[in-house]
Order: sequence, then C-alpha cells, then structure tokens
Amino acid sequence: MKVLHSALMSGDELGIMNQMAWEQEVAQSLGLKWDTRLYCPASSALSGPSLIKSHLSSNDEKSKILGKLIFWFKFRIEYYRWLAVQSENYDVILLRHSKYDPFRPGFIKKSGTPVFTVHHTLELAEIVQNGGLAAKLKAAVEGILGARSIGYSKGIIGVTREIVKYEINRIDNAKIPAYVYPNGIFLDNKSVSEVSDKRTSDVPELLFVASHFSSWHGLDRLLNTLDSTEREFILHVVGRVSDSDKLLALSDSRVVFHGLCAKEEIVRLSERAWVGLASFALDRNSMQEACTLKVRDYLSQGIPVYADYKDVFPDDFVGFRKGPPEICKILDYAIETRQLEKKVVAESAIPFISKKRLVGQLSNWLVNTLK
Repeated sequence: MKVLHSALMSGDELGIMNQMAWEQEVAQSLGLKWDTRLYCPASSALSGPSLIKSHLSSNDEKSKILGKLIFWFKFRIEYYRWLAVQSENYDVILLRHSKYDPFRPGFIKKSGTPVFTVHHTLELAEIVQNGGLAAKLKAAVEGILGARSIGYSKGIIGVTREIVKYEINRIDNAKIPAYVYPNGIFLDNKSVSEVSDKRTSDVPELLFVASHFSSWHGLDRLLNTLDSTEREFILHVVGRVSDSDKLLALSDSRVVFHGLCAKEEIVRLSERAWVGLASFALDRNSMQEACTLKVRDYLSQGIPVYADYKDVFPDDFVGFRKGPPEICKILDYAIETRQLEKKVVAESAIPFISKKRLVGQLSNWLVNTLK
C-alpha cells in the first residue's frame, strides 16, 4: 500500500514541517511505501525533504488585502492540481484539514484515490475565538465546506479522541472509520539510555516552556496561586511572557523568567527539572484534550508532566498528571515522582509518544480499513 500524507502550508510553520519529516523518516525505517509532502509557496524560508514549493510566491501580489486574497485562491488551485497528479501514484491519501477551503470538497469527492482527512484542532471553535464579523463569516463557510470535505472522505484521523468525536459529530455519521493518531517524536531505547538526571535532592525545580505564552497556556492561572504557599521551589519560565503575566510574580524570587533560550540552555534546565508544566487554560480554546509536542519533549527527557487537560495517556501512566493550576498540587506531584528515575519515565512513555510506533499502528489501521 502506497500512502501520501499531504498538507498545505501558506506560512512557515517549523513544527508542522518537523512532524512531516519525522513521519517520512520513520516510515522509511519501517519499510513502508509512505511519502509526506508539505506544499508551500516559493517564498518559504524553510527547506527540507518533505517540502514541495509552488511556483507562486506570497510576495508576488503588491496590494495588501486584494493581493493576499488573490494569492490565497491561486495557491490552493495550484495545490489541488498538483495533488490530483500525485494521487494517481498512491493507494490512499491522508489530507491535513484546511479550514474554509472552497476547492477541497470537490477534490475529495472526485478523487479516484481514497482520502482520509487529518485534524489537529476543533476548527469552528478555533475560528470563532478570534471574534468579529470576519471570524463569523469564516466559521459559517467552514461549517458548510469543512463538513462536506469530511463527509466525502473515507475516514477521519485526529490527534486526540476529542477531535475525532468532534469531526464525527460535524457530519453526524458515527459509522465513518475514525482513528486517533497522536503527535509523536523520536524516542527509542537508545535515546532513553542517554537521558541525563541532574536533579537536586532538596528544592523542586519546575519547568514551563513555550515559544510564546498565549492565553491558553494559562500561565496567569498558575502564577495567581503562588501566594497560597511559602514552600521552597524554583519555577523556570522559558519563552516570551506578557508584561501582565510577569507582574503577577514580580515580587516572588521563586519564579525565574528566562525569556527565549537556546536549545542547549533548555536541555540544561531539563536535566534539573522535577516536573514539566503544560497548558492550564485550553478551555479558553473550547478544548478539553490536547496532544502537544512540548509534553513529548518533556517525557523524552524523563520529566513527568503536570497539566490541566487530558492527553492520550492512560490514567495509570505515572509520567502525566491531570490537575488544576495550583502550585501546591504541582509540588506534591513533584515530590511524589522524585523517586522515579528519569530513564524509567522516558522508557514508560515510548509506547505513547514514539513516532515509529505510532506510524506503524496507523499503517496497520489503514490496511485493515481499506480492506
């Protein structure tokens, strides 16, 4: 079975490119006939084996508003022309969902190759959170076109159970084949053996990493609980933080704002971290579940994770604890997991976050579904 996993990317999103490149690499290591292709403008600054660059550039159009609109349509027309040609060489297409796309329903409906739509978010909820008339119009269009795209597909693939259920409900078809395909990273026994543990034996060190702390990270909710305890700890906050969030901990020496850090500095902090922190306000995005790469990064380094949402891990998985953004509960979890070796935490995470295992399982599901 030959598989094409394709996505449309008008901007430079390194995370998406890395996921596609990793998927391609592990598929090859498994001996699968599996290609990942990320279609982007000629003006993209990214480069990689999975990238396909259009002859169109987002810089070609001079007018800001009209130019962007013209490019938006031209770029998608070219993408589906390219995809139609490519589809003849494959047995199945995995197509990352593109919101309010007028050309997608027609392509999927007419495609002679089975198409499975791939979803990474609750699309309508994500659109409307921006507010305003434009968001309402986009949501209305997505409500129609997005549902048609999913309805014409052979199945649904989502990174969380919540997203899969959401897409099934959008088309009101409980019988459509559906699969949870979480985000994953490179993690095997060899990389586990290289995990470094430099935790101190006395003061818990907590690590909260994001490139930019958005409202859904809920850093403010955590910082608002600092006054509830005088216990010793160090909270390392890595990434861009708003001034309003910084003010919440300005007088608390237990919180260290590092700003953006190089990879080497984050590794150094990770070696000392007792617990890694993830999002505490996904409800601001109307979500209850997530599957972030940051959590997988923490676990690959043997750091137990605390967050206020449900991930793909079972309830008895020691490396992930769902709980409210309360500093005392986080410190209790840090003490509880301190006795665990970091290598043990990383090793126990392999079945849930190893990209190689996840791709292999998805491949098996596709084979059985297409039978």
